[in-house]
Amino acid sequence: MSEPERSSDSLDAVLTWLAGEPGDDPVSDLALLRSHLVAAGDDTLSISQREELLDLFRLRALDISGRFRPCLLTATLPLPRDLHVPAATLIDSLLVIAEHYRVVLADLQRRWLRSRRQELVVLSGHALGLVGEACMIGAMAGAAAPFGLWQRAHVLWLASGLREQMNE
Repeated sequence: MSEPERSSDSLDAVLTWLAGEPGDDPVSDLALLRSHLVAAGDDTLSISQREELLDLFRLRALDISGRFRPCLLTATLPLPRDLHVPAATLIDSLLVIAEHYRVVLADLQRRWLRSRRQELVVLSGHALGLVGEACMIGAMAGAAAPFGLWQRAHVLWLASGLREQMNE
């Protein structure tokens, strides 16, 4: 099987999983999310395909996070290992998706079209929302913000192009 066919089959499996109903267990859904996140970095996808895929990953990650929060709300600190590991994995997954958004934003900035300025703002907002969710899950888990979180947030805000708009 050639590389593009394998890539297409892998992408089809990811899209099928994302289109399906989430499982009942957020931890098992999180493991599946982690295994499928590699597809977001596929260089053979067009920018619009990557944007759509990232949006689906973002929605699934936020769904998993929303279903995982009640577990954190009822837990005592320090978290037991069976909650600490999934919380750390969820935080990392949210930040990985945000990083994929940053890569797409950088690609869009290289092809700078004024008509796509609003798209930069929207994509940056999605990524910043994921960074904020990672920060919230970390706080609920009794953990410090991951190293570099605020720098990531600043880079994503700069990528939105709003700083340039403020100066105009």
